[in-house]
Amino acid sequence: MFNKIFVILKLIGLVVFVYLIVWFFVFTDFGDDKRIKLVYDAVIKIEEYRNQNGKLPESFREIGLNYDESGPIYYDLSRDSLDYTISFGSYGVGHSIFYDPKTKTWGEVW
Repeated sequence: MFNKIFVILKLIGLVVFVYLIVWFFVFTDFGDDKRIKLVYDAVIKIEEYRNQNGKLPESFREIGLNYDESGPIYYDLSRDSLDYTISFGSYGVGHSIFYDPKTKTWGEVW
């Protein structure tokens, strides 16, 4: 009787352990480094466009990037079209990381 309970407890512990490992890898985002590189690449293209045209592009498409509402990164042009930020989602719904090229700083919104 005691051996059966011990075996059942070990199996439950193993299931919980495997669940926690799977949860960690599913909900931990290891893609941020790739998106940070995409942001820097986009900033270079946007600034080249601004230098050549005297204005900021209306969208990524104007600088040859095929990103849309589905990402992986997002371009937000200010109302006066003088400034912009680039952002991407991270760690699930409601968390974004953004880069402000004017101040050359990163920030995050929860």
